[in-house]
Amino acid sequence: KQQKEEVGKGILFSGVEYFEVYVVANTVYSNKAAAIAVSQWFAGSNRFVGWQESSCAWHSDDGTLRCDDVNGKSGTFETFTTGDVVGCGVYWEKQLVFFTLNGKKVAICGGAK
Repeated sequence: KQQKEEVGKGILFSGVEYFEVYVVANTVYSNKAAAIAVSQWFAGSNRFVGWQESSCAWHSDDGTLRCDDVNGKSGTFETFTTGDVVGCGVYWEKQLVFFTLNGKKVAICGGAK
């Protein structure tokens, strides 16, 4: 039996891991910004998550979505800033990573091959 939990207008099932963060302060300056992300491992602090293999991130400054993305971007969506609630989830069975903004789905990347 699958457990269901309402999140915004979507439904999450068991097998999905999801977290949200409340953006307390997001000041973009000197090419720095916030990102919400997942990664298979810690790749160091010299690059944003999403710019290396086995990671996926949504960036606050320009709304870019980067998944396993060494040379470019996977898509561009809304930006997020101070006062927003930003979520990130992983649907393991379908190998999807998804992002939410203030309870609404914004972006999905990945998928079983």
